[in-house]
Amino acid sequence: MTPSTITAENTSATPLAPSRDARLVARAVDGDPSASREIVDRYDARMYRVCRAILRDHHDAQDATQEAWVRAFRSLPRFHGDDLAAWLSTIARNEAYRAGARRAKAPVPMDELPPVADDLADPFGATVAAEVGKALMGAVAALEDTYREVAVRDLAGQSPAEIAQVMQLTPGATRVRTHRARRRLQESVRDVLAA
Repeated sequence: MTPSTITAENTSATPLAPSRDARLVARAVDGDPSASREIVDRYDARMYRVCRAILRDHHDAQDATQEAWVRAFRSLPRFHGDDLAAWLSTIARNEAYRAGARRAKAPVPMDELPPVADDLADPFGATVAAEVGKALMGAVAALEDTYREVAVRDLAGQSPAEIAQVMQLTPGATRVRTHRARRRLQESVRDVLAA
């Protein structure tokens, strides 16, 4: 159809077909357990990655992911969007921050501290990997809030479009923040490793 053939008849607003996620949500809200299982199967790994990136602990991330699922299913009747992934990622992020705040207030007993790894196979490689990991985590923690969340999401493997949607940023702002966060992380890690 060329622009000159557009008429009032074919420009009228026609409702778009609901997305697959919207149909799944509707079925889950209606009590269909297979729809609920499919939602969890599709998005559980993503929610775990968001929690893990923020909490940096496997067990805490598992707990936060489980709590995020409870919150998500309680709020599912209020979901009225098309991007279920972004909505669930936001719930996971918020729950991870809540869990992190609770964890920060609780002291860790000495007997619950993890044992020191004994890597005799490649002690140099293990030392370098540990130093790089420690430097990266320290660099992420030192970022300003503006860049920290973008960096966490970027390291968790989220696409720029997903980051933009969840953080309610324009695509351009997301690219700029991601670039600046990566550059600051590189500089921080390089400085730590050079010292």
